[in-house]
Amino acid sequence: MRKFRYSIFILLAGILSSQALPQSRHSSDLLAEGDGIKISRAEIEKRAAAQLEKLELERIRFEAKQLKDRHQILENTLNRLLNEKLLELEAEKQGIQVEQLRAQIISQTEEPSDEDIEAFYEKNKNRIKGEKEKLVPQIRNYLKRQRSQQVLNHYYASLRDAYAVKINLEPLRFDVDSEGAPFVGKEDAEVVLVEFSDFECPYCSRLSNTLNRVKENYADRIKLVFRQYPLPQIHSNAQKAAEASLCAADQDRFWEMHDLLFADRKNLKIEDLKEKATELGLDMEQFNQCLDEGRHAATIARDLRAGMQVGITGTPALFINGRFMSGAVAYEKIVEVIEEELADKQ
Repeated sequence: MRKFRYSIFILLAGILSSQALPQSRHSSDLLAEGDGIKISRAEIEKRAAAQLEKLELERIRFEAKQLKDRHQILENTLNRLLNEKLLELEAEKQGIQVEQLRAQIISQTEEPSDEDIEAFYEKNKNRIKGEKEKLVPQIRNYLKRQRSQQVLNHYYASLRDAYAVKINLEPLRFDVDSEGAPFVGKEDAEVVLVEFSDFECPYCSRLSNTLNRVKENYADRIKLVFRQYPLPQIHSNAQKAAEASLCAADQDRFWEMHDLLFADRKNLKIEDLKEKATELGLDMEQFNQCLDEGRHAATIARDLRAGMQVGITGTPALFINGRFMSGAVAYEKIVEVIEEELADKQ
């Protein structure tokens, strides 16, 4: 009897699932019909294109975020577990309890001074509520907890050296397409940096200066690619500035225009862009036509979509062999990752 019921269940499930699928070309392509009326799937998808594209971009962003979040969870868990095990080993070696060892380390934390508390309050007073005098104990405790964690982290790092720890968890890498985008450096370089940037963004300008330094020191060992990621909702001139850089690229002057735009990012109106093109000695008839007709708008749209696919939510964003770095990253951090990648290739 039980076997019979199971068979009936399978049969019903099959019937229901088959009813949920298109049964014929007619049912899948013609979505509505009547006297003098025919509405096709293609017509509906064309009418709803903007909404469908928005939905697709949300899916792309979600998938990229899931990848980043999953890797971050694994990385954080690995670090916590590794620190626990190292502390256990060291406590056993010293013949004391783990909590005793932890307390010894934390006891080395320097007490926050009145000057430290004052500086913290001044820096954050617009974000915290309450009278300064009443907040002092809370600020003191917060700063001490922060410093205690720094002391612990430093100790964990020393234990990793002492116990010759090797981390085998690969960094998260995104497949970042860079074909056809402007670049400098060695075309077949083992280390590829892909920058997504907005010419009106102050942090992008800072990263651009940093990357200029990277280019000077690693010119023959890296490839630096520039992709457009204007954010017109907060930077009203960013879209046209991006187009202007690509119009200049049509005349093999992308990087010169790139430098002019970042050097004067507060003056990026149409007339400013044309003035910069004149300064570079470009063919102005060709440049003006390119800019006025929005010839490269589709290229920029592709860059934006590519950025969303790899989890970009703001600018600047940098990928070093697919490894994501957000914001105006310090020169030293970029060099650290470049050196790691070069060592791995060797």
